[in-house]
Amino acid sequence: MQGQVLLLISNFLSVYSQFSVTIAQDNADVSSGDSSLCWVDKLDSSIFYTGFRPRLVIPPRLVVPASPKIAYISLYSCHGITVTELQKWEKVSHDCSSAAYLNVKDACGERLMFLWSKAMGRSYEERLPAEISGIRTGDSGYVMLVVTYLDVAGPSVDSSGLELIEATGPIPSGMEGGRLIVGHQLPRLIVMGGVEEWRATSVCHRSCLKNMEEDSMKVLKVGVFTGPRGTSARLGIASEEGKEVGKDILNADLVNGSYVEKQVERRIAPDNDLWLDCIYNTQDLNVTIFGGVGPDLEHCFGVLTYVTKTVITTCKSHPTEYSVLYALDFYLENEDYNTYSEDYYVDDAFDSEEEENYDDAFGKRKKREATSRLKNSRKKREAYETVEDAFFGKLSDDKSLVKDRIKSFQA
Repeated sequence: MQGQVLLLISNFLSVYSQFSVTIAQDNADVSSGDSSLCWVDKLDSSIFYTGFRPRLVIPPRLVVPASPKIAYISLYSCHGITVTELQKWEKVSHDCSSAAYLNVKDACGERLMFLWSKAMGRSYEERLPAEISGIRTGDSGYVMLVVTYLDVAGPSVDSSGLELIEATGPIPSGMEGGRLIVGHQLPRLIVMGGVEEWRATSVCHRSCLKNMEEDSMKVLKVGVFTGPRGTSARLGIASEEGKEVGKDILNADLVNGSYVEKQVERRIAPDNDLWLDCIYNTQDLNVTIFGGVGPDLEHCFGVLTYVTKTVITTCKSHPTEYSVLYALDFYLENEDYNTYSEDYYVDDAFDSEEEENYDDAFGKRKKREATSRLKNSRKKREAYETVEDAFFGKLSDDKSLVKDRIKSFQA
């Protein structure tokens, strides 16, 4: 099937780090509008990868109706995938939102390996800090490439992907790096219109960080991503008492309105909280916008690169319906607030994902989670992906009316 082939090309060029592995689409068919395409293939699980750069290629054709607009390219590791399953997935639609790919996304995406945003530009190259030997796949070696397109005018073709730096020389430190995503669960991010500095705060709670296998996490690099109206970002640490600990890890303006990256050196203890502020300028808007990816949506998440790798991969704020309305001073006449238990306001406020390093452990985890399908259904694999949790549908007033009223809010 055209457009559903994953190329894996290895060239061992040197005993030192080189761009030696390319993972890319082969004339992938891209539909109009917004979409994400997923591919799965296998890498050498023993190899450390120390960086990447985007491979942005639009293959020649007699007629190309529209050049695809790529917003993000991501690469994730997978667990529990068999050759038989891989062959089956090669024959189905590679649309990440399709039902055929739900099981793939359950098995993949728990460790963020490499991520490129359009704000980084075509010439961007990531090089991991020298203290990190690199980032590896899971034991299976399987990885999933995700390419996200926005506002494509018409059907198109694309052969974009990532080129990875393969560390084939001496290992400088022997320590494996990891990634931690800190962010705001979408779509429950609200950015009000008509404001010069609208602040959205996400919290990585100690209830997530306490699951780290190490006494502390040493962070060496931070990247923050927002939508087109982001202007600055601030990442800090708080103690159990809620007091700030030391200086900010990051406090900087965003490049191209939606991205910033900084080398740092900070330790985060399991009893700390992490908080991330994203600032937006919406003075030219007369409506409120919600969380998501696109010209009329916003998001806020940070990617922390650290040593030594732990099982925690994602730590997000997950506001309840009630807390969102409370923050907006918004009361629903037909909502029976007395029916909400105390746990509803506390337990659902934060969400995290853990990764287990071995395929057999992954299989056990899937059995444990079989009884909690509702919770698992929330766990989409892209940090910026909107969770289809029927936010407005859970409210007892007319959901279209509630949405319209919130969208009309302006400072």
